Amino acid sequence: MNRICLMAYLTLLFDPLLVHAEEPVQYQIDARFIACPTNDAAGFPTPTAIDTNETFWVTTLDTAALPTNWNILSTPTIITMSGQEAVIRVSEKPTQYFVKQSDGSFQLRQMDPQHEPGLGLTVTVTSEDSNGFVIFKAKIEFSAIRKRVEIPGVALDVGPPIVSSHTQQFTYALKLGVWMASSLSGYVSPDPNNSDRAILVLMRVRRVKAFDASGRPIMQ
Repeated sequence: MNRICLMAYLTLLFDPLLVHAEEPVQYQIDARFIACPTNDAAGFPTPTAIDTNETFWVTTLDTAALPTNWNILSTPTIITMSGQEAVIRVSEKPTQYFVKQSDGSFQLRQMDPQHEPGLGLTVTVTSEDSNGFVIFKAKIEFSAIRKRVEIPGVALDVGPPIVSSHTQQFTYALKLGVWMASSLSGYVSPDPNNSDRAILVLMRVRRVKAFDASGRPIMQ
């Protein structure tokens, strides 16, 4: 009888600990896609090369006080669990175009969402250590309409879009709360307003401690 009571007591004692250990760790990834003058981008500290032949560096840049001639293109944020891949896709609006039919009429079509110009960010956060470092794996995709296919006999620029894109991938040990900057080297924006500008991507990982009454995350 005593043995049965002891086993029941130990089960009740350790069950809460087991439940707590199985709670998923969640992280919030903040990103900033920024167009800045090429000369300004070149003025950053010498970046560190990584095994994918791309470049990145840790930055102390104040994202809340950027120079007035820098354009913030997008500021996506996502919350994901440790070890789980998460994907962000951002586009301005559905891209439509006309296709000329055999009878001379035109059919209005719309691009598939997965091919829509814009930006994509695929991330996985794993293996947080006692010093607050995580393994941050990311793939950045940035695309824009370079021009339109010309439709014979039509002066308007309404043909199928020709999209230019750039992809960058890397894996890095990143400290929680620290911004990491990456330059989309080799990418030339077709947007006339940003044609002479470099595209910078800033990313930061923070651990989610809890959520408030309105569902907003509380950071650790």
